[in-house]
Amino acid sequence: MARKAPVKRARKKALPDWAMAPFFPFLEHIQEIGRLLHLSMRGISSLRARPQVEEVLAQADKFMAKYGGVEQPSREGRLQKAQEEAHLAQTEVDNDFPQLHAQAVIAGWGALERWSARSDSSLASEPTFCKVG
Repeated sequence: MARKAPVKRARKKALPDWAMAPFFPFLEHIQEIGRLLHLSMRGISSLRARPQVEEVLAQADKFMAKYGGVEQPSREGRLQKAQEEAHLAQTEVDNDFPQLHAQAVIAGWGALERWSARSDSSLASEPTFCKVG
């Protein structure tokens, strides 16, 4: 079987530094939004195990009260809150985090608008802007 010759593509001219400079803060912000989104997803996912942790801690408290003579405050309220949060976390995980993704889109849109406003003014002030092409 014959090998195909590689396709040669015309090399595009790189944009000048002044044209790219306003774009870098936008990209950094978008990457930060992505990192925060994934960090939040991991945090919410870990909340699903909190009820089991609270149950183990409640058993440890009972053991300490019985054998160590140390009385601990009740964990019933904590367990109920942990179960509610675990349920909400499971719902978010099951639905692929719709609220987090919606907030990330809003943050990204805001970053795009901010970048657009800044780049319009900085590009318009560049004397060689109209010569790119």
